[in-house]
Amino acid sequence: TEKPMRIFTIIVTYNGARWFDRCFASLMSADAPCTVLVVDNGSTDGTVERIRAGFPSVEVYRAHANLGFGKANNVAIRMALDRSATHFFLLNQDAWVVPGSLAALATELDKDPSFGIVSPMHLNGSGDALDVFFSRSLIPAQCPGYLSDLVLGKVKTGIYATTNVNAAAWLMSRACVERVGGFSPVFYHYGEDENYVNRLHYHGSRIGVLPGTYVHHDREDRPESSYFTDRMEYDRRIFVRNLSDPADERTGSEELAVLARARYKALLFRRSSELKRIDARKQSLLRSNLQQVIELRARTRVPGPTFLGEEEDLLGAVIRV
Repeated sequence: TEKPMRIFTIIVTYNGARWFDRCFASLMSADAPCTVLVVDNGSTDGTVERIRAGFPSVEVYRAHANLGFGKANNVAIRMALDRSATHFFLLNQDAWVVPGSLAALATELDKDPSFGIVSPMHLNGSGDALDVFFSRSLIPAQCPGYLSDLVLGKVKTGIYATTNVNAAAWLMSRACVERVGGFSPVFYHYGEDENYVNRLHYHGSRIGVLPGTYVHHDREDRPESSYFTDRMEYDRRIFVRNLSDPADERTGSEELAVLARARYKALLFRRSSELKRIDARKQSLLRSNLQQVIELRARTRVPGPTFLGEEEDLLGAVIRV
């Protein structure tokens, strides 16, 4: 006898009240029933009160401090895992689901256990175009066959494998969570989804997209983030992302040695602009806790619910409100 689906939708919130009517209303009317868990990272715009008043069936947990995106998701994933979830639907606070999508995602994911994650197609907020970052997941180098099938009018009904999809709307299987675990704590904000997909591939699973299913991701009017505008922070995050890949064997000292050689060459040929860039990258790398990155990378090579165990003290980080 097949076990009934137990879908848990997980949303991390931070000052996102302007999206909530669309986000939560789409889940209340979803074609597949789901339990909605919210972890709020210290909103000051009435987020918690608005959710409780408008959507009383949603379970809201307030973090004692801003946990960042990855750890806040881990808290709710741990809860759902303990409550026999069969599927974990990670949804951004600025996204909402198009009717008919959630059940189709879960059904197709169950048909092919080679996939650990499936994503719907991501539209922009107004729904008149694909989300620009998501569209990169559909190019032939990332998603073989999809564009060709689309042009020829023969898009299949099943999942298309792709190399990566951002985590604005991920449906994860229980087997995926039990084998790959949660997000790595070395990523406070941004980069955690790319690292997770690297780990997913390392453990022999796949990520894909399902045509005919959709979410809107309304990020066009968001203020620009310092995680992208601060060059040193951006470089630091790239270094951490690369060194956190379990398939990578490099050490932090090896990375520094590469930069040292590049710096010597720039000095030799008096390339001042290149020298400044190399020095900035070195500072970015030194800002990272490289020993922690390497140690946590080793943990991700072992199959299991990594970063979801008691040693992370996840459930003690929040209180239900």
